[in-house]
Amino acid sequence: PMLTGGQLFSLEDNPLTHRFTMVVAFAKGTTVVFLPPSESGPLRVTGARAALHRVGAARVVTLTPIASVLTLSVG
Repeated sequence: PMLTGGQLFSLEDNPLTHRFTMVVAFAKGTTVVFLPPSESGPLRVTGARAALHRVGAARVVTLTPIASVLTLSVG
């Protein structure tokens, strides 16, 4: 994450399987996550509205919370 609008509760990144999971608790502000080209799988978001921006082959995901806990998963 580049910016976390709450408490980073958990973060898992497995470069071998290209799986990424992040949970933010007490989400009150914007969370911004940079996903390199190797993290190219489908996004799954709960507890937030997501805006996706491409930066070359990478992605930047901006999450605006709609619940106190948000989750972003890739892969």
